[in-house]
Amino acid sequence: MKGYFEAFFEQPPPFKLSLIETDSEETVWSATIREGDCVDNTEKKPRKRTNSRQRSTSPSEDETACKRPRWQDESDGVKTVMSQGQDMSDKQLLQVAKLLGSEWKQVAIYLDLDSSYLDSIREAEKDVTIQKLKMLVEWKRRRQAGQATAYHLWKSVEDLDDLPNEVRQKLQDMMNK
Repeated sequence: MKGYFEAFFEQPPPFKLSLIETDSEETVWSATIREGDCVDNTEKKPRKRTNSRQRSTSPSEDETACKRPRWQDESDGVKTVMSQGQDMSDKQLLQVAKLLGSEWKQVAIYLDLDSSYLDSIREAEKDVTIQKLKMLVEWKRRRQAGQATAYHLWKSVEDLDDLPNEVRQKLQDMMNK
């Protein structure tokens, strides 16, 4: 008998599933999950079609399309808009930094940080998590007071297709508090 595991996903296929070693952030295993690869036990609900910007993809990158979660609660029929809250603390930024993988440099670009700044962070700091934290702290420093909230961070990176779902969920949780 072959081994298997069961997982519940927040989005429908196709998408890329990777097993990443936490210390080195190296991909240990990776697979593209397509529509026929898993059982869909979700209840079908009519969804509005959105005009989302698609990045140009090569055939090997098709699996990362459509990672956008829902950001409004419609469970009781009433839409609840997320509040913007206060600027993120360094502790909150660290929580986000720990969830970012190798795509953190793409996040920096979406946050309007230039590559020379990223190079200086990487030269000055060996710990990759601290590099990610410094990148987020720099983003916060460049913003006006009240403009470095979880909401503002989310709005800056929401179009990044490679943003991990864990980061999306963490920012949503921070916005809901």
